[in-house]
Amino acid sequence: MCIFKKKEIKSNRTINESHKNEIDTISGKTSDIIRQLVYSGIAIIWLFKINNGNSLSLPKELLWPIILFVTVISIELLHYLMSIIILRVYKYEPSIPYLAYKLPWAMWYIKVILTIVAYVLIGLYSYNSIDFID
Repeated sequence: MCIFKKKEIKSNRTINESHKNEIDTISGKTSDIIRQLVYSGIAIIWLFKINNGNSLSLPKELLWPIILFVTVISIELLHYLMSIIILRVYKYEPSIPYLAYKLPWAMWYIKVILTIVAYVLIGLYSYNSIDFID
């Protein structure tokens, strides 16, 4: 008598759809976190503003992080718009062309990478501009 129970094996289609749903959930949560990190990054940069009488200035070292954060938010919007268009166009098709499937994922990866790069730049600026006491 075998003491181990046999696991019920689901069909590949069920496993793939379950796996796809899990990936969609995780990537959606990651996009939410990226969006929050971008807004937080802009707020962190705002802490380094310099008051010059009636005008505000930012150190030029923080220009690239701001540009990256604005780019990430723009890509976020394009990512959602592209996904909606692809879903509408290929709604009744049995399969989606390779490029239409991969392009939104490429945009997702770009958002993640640009956010990380922006935070590294902010970290480097912070490290170089803050005087640490021994």
